[in-house]
Amino acid sequence: MRKIYWLSVRLWLFFLLFLLLLTGGLSVILLYPFYAWLFVNNLSISRNVKFIIPTIKTSYLLVFDLITKKAYHETFPIQITSAPMMAPDANKSRIRHDWPIADGTCNGCTKCCLARKCPLLSKNHQCLAYGSLYWRYFNCGRYPENQKQIDWYGCPKWEIRHG
Repeated sequence: MRKIYWLSVRLWLFFLLFLLLLTGGLSVILLYPFYAWLFVNNLSISRNVKFIIPTIKTSYLLVFDLITKKAYHETFPIQITSAPMMAPDANKSRIRHDWPIADGTCNGCTKCCLARKCPLLSKNHQCLAYGSLYWRYFNCGRYPENQKQIDWYGCPKWEIRHG
């Protein structure tokens, strides 16, 4: 039953992303509350308006990479019925023993966000999407799941557990 729920949420998110891409971002004007909830868990137009255009641009680039870069697509697989995640699976990955901030968050490392030029990364390197549906249902909340992901972004913080 839970997998059906996760599937339905993910299909709704895919629909909103498809609509965003199909309309060149115009769907954001009509469906703003859904998009704000999807990306930043905040309905404040004044707070979020500066992120709309950069987020649309980044969405196009991400979809382009998923379609055109086979290595990227294979490195970041998510099954459509996968459970949402707020943090990586501790059985698969861990923070390196020599990393100075071992609290399990992105604190001190935003290399993947910077590489993607994520517009939802604040000036003080805090993720504005943290905990949102986007975060939990896509790659942010589950990163890293494998060595290929760590290598893709050159991440110095995480390592994969072996055995």
